[in-house]
Amino acid sequence: MRLGQVITDYIRRSILTAKGDLVVRGDSQPENLAAGIVGTVLKGAGVGEIPAWGVPSISEIPFDIVWFDNYDSGNLVTSALSFPPKLIIFLARDHNAAYMNYSWGIATPAFNISHRIQNDGGDQLDSGARSVYIRRSAGNEAHGIVSVWAADGFTVSMIWTGTVSIDLHCICFG
Repeated sequence: MRLGQVITDYIRRSILTAKGDLVVRGDSQPENLAAGIVGTVLKGAGVGEIPAWGVPSISEIPFDIVWFDNYDSGNLVTSALSFPPKLIIFLARDHNAAYMNYSWGIATPAFNISHRIQNDGGDQLDSGARSVYIRRSAGNEAHGIVSVWAADGFTVSMIWTGTVSIDLHCICFG
């Protein structure tokens, strides 16, 4: 019998007591970490400590809010986050209060979508092409997509046509 098989059999008999159990390194020898209950996740406890099962919490996800007010040209760039963003929710509106043009959008490194609502009652779901889209009228619009995902922020590459400006709020999750 091979040594690896002897060790595996020993661990199976002496440490693991139920399906789903894990083997972790204890202070001086391998120990059993019993399977967690439904809905829990394994959370690291730091160097030198055994991980523990716990309930996931939204408060443990880093987030921040970034905004660009009265923005009317160029790309939108931020590098002020303390985490790499993984999900960004965009809320945009036409800066000119006389126009009721709004949009919301979602971006991840693999997915973009936006929905715009115009003051003339038109609306459009823009699947996959843009994260931000404000259209004041034909020839007056701003739209963009996240083109750079950085360790501390992101860049939205914008296309500006005519004279439109936006207020953009971004809720960023890490």
